[in-house]
Amino acid sequence: VKKTGSDGVMLKEATFINKSLTFLEQVVVALGNKHRDHIPYRQSKLTHMLKDSLGGNCKTTMIANVWPEAKMLEETASTLRFATRMMKVANEASVNVHLDPQLLIRKYERQIKDLKQELAMHDTLAGRSRVQYEEYAPDEQRELEAKVSMYLEGEIPEIEVTSLRMVYEAFICFRKLYQQIRTELANRPLDYQPPRGDDEAGEAAAAPDGVPQEGEVGEDEEGKGIAVGVAPSGSRPPAEDRGPGGGYADTGDDAEGGGGMEARTQRPALGEDEKPPDKQVVFGDWKSREGQVYEDAFEKNKSELKEKRAEMRDALMMANSKKKEIDEAKERLSRKQADKAQSAAADEDLIDEEEYALIKSLKETKQQYRDAFEKHGKLKMEVIQTEHLMQQCKAKLVSGFEEYYEQKYGHLIKQAEAQEVEGERYDPQEMFDLIEADRIETQHPDALAYHKARKNAARDIRQKKVGAGATARGGR
Repeated sequence: VKKTGSDGVMLKEATFINKSLTFLEQVVVALGNKHRDHIPYRQSKLTHMLKDSLGGNCKTTMIANVWPEAKMLEETASTLRFATRMMKVANEASVNVHLDPQLLIRKYERQIKDLKQELAMHDTLAGRSRVQYEEYAPDEQRELEAKVSMYLEGEIPEIEVTSLRMVYEAFICFRKLYQQIRTELANRPLDYQPPRGDDEAGEAAAAPDGVPQEGEVGEDEEGKGIAVGVAPSGSRPPAEDRGPGGGYADTGDDAEGGGGMEARTQRPALGEDEKPPDKQVVFGDWKSREGQVYEDAFEKNKSELKEKRAEMRDALMMANSKKKEIDEAKERLSRKQADKAQSAAADEDLIDEEEYALIKSLKETKQQYRDAFEKHGKLKMEVIQTEHLMQQCKAKLVSGFEEYYEQKYGHLIKQAEAQEVEGERYDPQEMFDLIEADRIETQHPDALAYHKARKNAARDIRQKKVGAGATARGGR
């Protein structure tokens, strides 16, 4: 800059050029030093762009320009020193190959196939059974799903894991079962309850919350269909309050004629013709006429449920027996292969007739095992559906009868309830005794027992006097 006499914009550009050349010098020095691990390519745009040319995958040629004049001696020496340091930088050039993506895919597929064959050969030489690395076929998925179901239900303690692919497929089965259960619960009515699990009787499932339990409407009596239940205890006045003529007798202190007070009064009960009939009788009559459709559907579903539960038990027993046969066949085959391995004269690659028969029998037994478990799973879903239908029939039967009973005898039930609400009426003396007892219980709770005992003693004395007077009048 001093020799050229640059100023203004030229001075600014020269400054930037010198700065970039300084960073380039630092990169070249770092590349020439074998003990340097870091190369400062990112200090400037120039060094970053020349990254491949300086120690990269390029053939680099450097041209050093010198000026053979005395006044430029310093710059010439500096340029030659830089070229000397640049000679220490070594590039490892290689040909850039651009391959077609389709060719790469086919190449990788061939490599994967060769690696799988090599892995299968390694498993065979190691004496292990063939491990599944590919995605499971539908039959294998069903077999694994049956094992997962057995594990979840507690029928087997654990699942033997043979490969990582089996773990992936098992998680897929878990997710599938979870989604099925979630869908089933979403479609299930809110008042549904699971069955009680009595397999031998093939009974209907437990009643939902909306259906009354034992002693109420909707109870399932053994061998008699659905019971109506008993009427509420408050629907009929107590028998002990009735007088000899069907009315109500006076009780308590009022029966003694204490001072001409009015006796306790009650409204007369409804006549026999006005009482609501017994629900059990009405239900039996209604079930044989209007409710016959619901009753027939319920009995049909009940018989179907019993048959399907029996079939499900048979399928489960068949699957268990086939599982035992599979274990025995595997044990015989392993013994056969062990004996074959101990024999030095035998060829390991050859399979004799006995071993072939064992392998064939094992394969057929596995297929029968898968079929039995698939049948068991289908029957289980059908049992759940049938139990749901039985709950619906029971709910429709009970709701239909309740609606019929309410329409025909609702007015009588309301009259009985109104009579029960009105109930007994107290005379002024009884009202006074009740108020006095409440006051004593609130203010002096310890004296309440004494107050009641005193009242009972006074009542006994009055009764004795009334009895003695009646005897004396009778004697006259």
